[in-house]
Amino acid sequence: MKKGTALINFMLAIFTIITLLVCRRLGLGSIATQTNVIYLYSSLLILSSLVCLANVSYYLYKKDILILALAVKFAISSGLWFTALVNSFSRRNSLAIVAANRGFSEETLISNLIIACIILGSNIRRNSNLMIATKRIIEIMISCAFFGAFLYFLDYNWLEIIHVNNELSVPFYLSFILILFNFIILYFLYKDYRKSGSIYVYTICISYYFTIIAEIFRLNRRIFVDNFMYLSNIYDIISYSVPVIGICCEFIIKIKVLNMKIEEERIYQNKLMKYYSIIESIGNLIAIVDENNNPEYLNPAFKRLLNFYNKKNYSEMKFDFKGSSSYKEIFDKAIKNHGVAVKTIVNDVKGKKFYDMSVYPIKNEFTGENTFVMLLSDETDNILLTKHLVNSERKFRNITNNISDLICQLDKSGKITYCSPSYTKMFGGLYQDYIGVSWIHNIRENYIMQVIDDINSCVKHRDTVTNQCEMIVDSLSQKCIWVEYVISPLNGADYNNGVILSARDITRRKKAEEEKECESKKLQDTIEYDKVKTEFFSNISHELRTPINVIFSILQITELQNNSTEDYFKKYNKPLKQNCYRLLRLINNLIDITKIDSGFLKLTISRYDIVSLIENMTQSVVPYAEAKGLSLVFDTYEEEKMVYCDSDKVERIILNLLSNAIKFTPRGGRIIVTISIDEEKNNVVISVKDNGVGIPGDMIEEVFERFRQVDKSLTRQNEGSGIGLSLVKSLVELHKGTIELKSKVGEGSEFIINLPIDANKDQCSNINIIQRGNSNIETINVEFSDIYE
Repeated sequence: MKKGTALINFMLAIFTIITLLVCRRLGLGSIATQTNVIYLYSSLLILSSLVCLANVSYYLYKKDILILALAVKFAISSGLWFTALVNSFSRRNSLAIVAANRGFSEETLISNLIIACIILGSNIRRNSNLMIATKRIIEIMISCAFFGAFLYFLDYNWLEIIHVNNELSVPFYLSFILILFNFIILYFLYKDYRKSGSIYVYTICISYYFTIIAEIFRLNRRIFVDNFMYLSNIYDIISYSVPVIGICCEFIIKIKVLNMKIEEERIYQNKLMKYYSIIESIGNLIAIVDENNNPEYLNPAFKRLLNFYNKKNYSEMKFDFKGSSSYKEIFDKAIKNHGVAVKTIVNDVKGKKFYDMSVYPIKNEFTGENTFVMLLSDETDNILLTKHLVNSERKFRNITNNISDLICQLDKSGKITYCSPSYTKMFGGLYQDYIGVSWIHNIRENYIMQVIDDINSCVKHRDTVTNQCEMIVDSLSQKCIWVEYVISPLNGADYNNGVILSARDITRRKKAEEEKECESKKLQDTIEYDKVKTEFFSNISHELRTPINVIFSILQITELQNNSTEDYFKKYNKPLKQNCYRLLRLINNLIDITKIDSGFLKLTISRYDIVSLIENMTQSVVPYAEAKGLSLVFDTYEEEKMVYCDSDKVERIILNLLSNAIKFTPRGGRIIVTISIDEEKNNVVISVKDNGVGIPGDMIEEVFERFRQVDKSLTRQNEGSGIGLSLVKSLVELHKGTIELKSKVGEGSEFIINLPIDANKDQCSNINIIQRGNSNIETINVEFSDIYE
């Protein structure tokens, strides 16, 4: 820049000398003639027009409002000098537009003051971003030219007023103010030059320097002689010419700079071609888009892999940005951070693919707009692999964190290199407390060598080892648990890292095995006991039946005797006979219970009229009921119903229930036997109901248990062994039926039997009705042997 300034100074010196010589040759420095004035005005008009164009051009380049104000100055000057030139031609032909007094017609004081004010005002608003279109600038320049013509007439009219009023001091003071304004403008221009270093601004400074000299000459002209006016005009010509030289120098410098930039552009273009070739052949996806995400460039990889070959397809492409909602958000982050990296998902023709995308902003220095370079790297395989590994690791962690087994990784020497959370939870402490500790540190002493041998065997033979041992949970209380451990060798990359040992707490299983063994022994003992008991009851029943039969024979013989001793023995026969029946009943019940338990009691199924069978049994028992002052009633809803059953067992069931009802119903009570049919279930429903003492609610389930009695006291009013109802339930269930009890204390009891009608048909051996004789009389005597008159 200093070399350019020196060149300008040299050229200005040469130009000043040439200008002075030309002015002297033309006589512009002598007393003004019409010809000289025309030459002067023509020169000023041409130069002011050229400088105006130069300032407009420089403004369009720099967008500096002060330069535009200087262009306005020279546009006004062009209009002013054009009007002055026209007026000079008119005066030459005696047709002057303005006829002013001699000595005042060349003054431009008012117009120069107005121009100076415009320039100073523009400098105040210099920092505002005022952008004016070229067409608008041309309109402004033309308007300023007309305004200059107007100022020409204003100057002459104002000077005429001063001349008439003889106030010649006013122009002097105004000239002094104008010089002061020009000094201020020169200061701002020089300051701008120091800041920008522009050659053209430097020539404008020189121009204002000559303008100030011209104004000083005009000021001296008013004090001394008129020739100073013409000298000022010469300096005006120089001041107008200097910017033309400056714009030419600026142009030359710009041409040189342009050539340098062209060379740089060529170098850059070669580099760009290399980069372009790389981008065209690279496998990564590259796109250049504008701020609205419209594509400006897509490399072949982008088009090929995503199957997009035009802008329309690109606009239809859907990106799913992780952590960001839109392109705009991504672009804003890229501008703010000078680049941004995001994860994105693209749905291409082959399915969903994952990419790492980097976005970098590129700002256009001329337009200020941003474009964005998008670099996409296919990470689908890596992401899927990573997800698989993460899921596998998560599954492994979930398993190891939640499994109750004690899992440890051991090195060759048996020291822990990893332990699961269940291990630290079981034995307390932190994870790091066990790293490097031998696994046998909490093994019972008598199992230590066993565990060491198992670990060494696994490491040596590369085979899985399973065994059991005891581990100490609490060293203070020496509390132990049983564990079953599995030692497996590590394979692959971890071959030299030892083994995996998984131990499971089997303490409960051990206790369960011990308890099972104990219970099994108890069960075996119970079975042996029941077997002995059953054999005992069976043997004692048979052994008791023989002497009872002998006693019965003796009683029958005594009953047949009809001698003098009959009355003496007769009073003992009946109680003796009744107690023999009681013993026989007990023996029969024990035998039947034993047969039922051993599975040897078989039913003799035939087809019977159940209504007639139960009615006959009920009528046979009426004397026993009446003997106790009870009312026994039989009621049926069916006159006849054939059922497949064992009549002997049904008789024993009914007689047992009637015997209980008679025993536990007080005098004056009532017993009702009813038969009905349940058509839905195809059952015969037999009910034996009394209004006796009843059974407590907590004893209802127990009355059907063997050897259970409601009244267990020694002073109970009725006799019984406690196996009658148990036998009844077993006989009913042998018929595939059910029995239930409804009872309330003080209100009586009701036994309800449900016998199936056809369920036992397949066991029937005789479908005819068997005619029963008096055998049931003996059965009644046996079943009612507990009832005393």
